[in-house]
Amino acid sequence: MIFLIIWLILLIINTPMAFSLGIASLIGLLLSNGQLQVIPQRIVGGMDSFLLLAIPLFIFVGNIANTGGITERIFNLANALVGHIKGGLGHVNVVASMIFAGMSGSMSADTAGLGRMEIEAMSKAGFDTDFSLGITCASAIIGPIIPPSITFIIYGMLSNTSIGALFLGGFLPGLLIGLSLMVQVYFIAKKRKYLTLKKFSLKNIVDTFKASFLSLFTPIIIIGGIFFGIFTPTEAAAVAASYSVILTVLIYREINFKQLFEIIIKTMESTAIIIIIVGMASLFGWVLTIYQIPQKVAYVILKLVDTPLSILIIINIFMIFVGCFMEAIAAMTILVPIFMPMILSLGIDPVHFGLILAINLGIGSLTPPVGISLYVAADIVKWPITRVTKAVLPFYIPICIVLLLIILFPEIVLFIPRLFLG
Repeated sequence: MIFLIIWLILLIINTPMAFSLGIASLIGLLLSNGQLQVIPQRIVGGMDSFLLLAIPLFIFVGNIANTGGITERIFNLANALVGHIKGGLGHVNVVASMIFAGMSGSMSADTAGLGRMEIEAMSKAGFDTDFSLGITCASAIIGPIIPPSITFIIYGMLSNTSIGALFLGGFLPGLLIGLSLMVQVYFIAKKRKYLTLKKFSLKNIVDTFKASFLSLFTPIIIIGGIFFGIFTPTEAAAVAASYSVILTVLIYREINFKQLFEIIIKTMESTAIIIIIVGMASLFGWVLTIYQIPQKVAYVILKLVDTPLSILIIINIFMIFVGCFMEAIAAMTILVPIFMPMILSLGIDPVHFGLILAINLGIGSLTPPVGISLYVAADIVKWPITRVTKAVLPFYIPICIVLLLIILFPEIVLFIPRLFLG
């Protein structure tokens, strides 16, 4: 209890996540008379995974897409496809996020990359800022659901689950979240009497598709390569990163070598933050096992309920609560080793559980006080975080409905992986 209380106190006083995990782990080892010399071994061991090489590559693809004109072309294509539907740019916002999710694998990259462009365009078109902000934050949750996904890479490594199966399992849930948000946009637009300024034009669709055709090859390379067994996820990320450089530097010519160097530095900074959290969380998880906390948590939960559905509901509530206070990657690195033995013992498919976990943590990223996506959006419009949270609230409803459907009907997640992977 002392070990956990110290960690919670460090979180409350805003100690950086990696350091709060490391300090609490050190104290936990001292209290248990543990071997302190294993600390560097555990930290480095947590980072030492071939799968983790995909993370900087996917971050790089997202960064280069935001700088090199790929994001703008995706937005224009989405506008041509759905801009004429009631709710106009609200639907464009969602569809653009679904396409961009096939490149970045990150909520924050989606919010930061597309967010400014989408909010400015919606404001010029007469949409209320709270509506623009709400749908921009909510649609970003699709980022780590539709493959590729940094969240799935971390989960797959921790749970020994096929990342290819997780990527395939994310298609239908990501599509359902996007469609449910579009339904919400339609009814809000109808209630507020937003005008739809754009008319359907087949010529415009053809023109924007031609302009964005090469950009769309990025997700095709990633998903197609993994889907047909040509690449591992890490190799697909490397090929997509190389293709993005060729596209933006040599073909579009929207990035010069100085900007490319700046993107590489930015990618290194983002990667360093993630990897040090993974390493410290690995140490923290090992200390948890010393105190047999996973076994104790499983024992308490199984004493209360003993059916897969009831346990999933309890874990969901717990994970949404945890997501409010902890960054998603740190939460997953700590909690997956705790929950996986119980999940497997009850016969719950780890791919199904991984999707549930990813959506839960995505909701957490849209919830204060730690919701990263909220802070990114707040910075765009210079609003206080409380006002941004209020703008996002209506869009929790469709996301939670889809989450409930996924819990009740695992085949939504498992159908595609079973169809192609057996």
